[in-house]
Amino acid sequence: MSKVKVTIFGSTYFLITDQTEDHIHQAASHVDQIMKSLQHSVEDTSKIAVLTALQLASKLLILEQQQHYAFNEQKRLMEKIDSIV
Repeated sequence: MSKVKVTIFGSTYFLITDQTEDHIHQAASHVDQIMKSLQHSVEDTSKIAVLTALQLASKLLILEQQQHYAFNEQKRLMEKIDSIV
C-alpha cells in the first residue's frame, strides 16, 4: 500500500492504494480532464462530479459488455474447433 497525492478539479486528495502511483495519477488526470470539460456548460460542482461519474460508469459498462461478448465469442469458437477435431 502506498500513499498518493493527486489534485482533481482544484482539490488535493491523499489516497491509500494498492495501485501504482502512475496508475492513480493517470486516473486522477482523466477525471480532472472530464470535470474541466464540463465546467463550461455546468456551474454546480456537485453536478459536474455526478456527470463525470456517469460518463465513467458508461465507459466501464461498455468495456464490460465488450469483454463479455469477446469471452462468449472465444468460447463459441473453441467449441466449434473441438467439434471439428
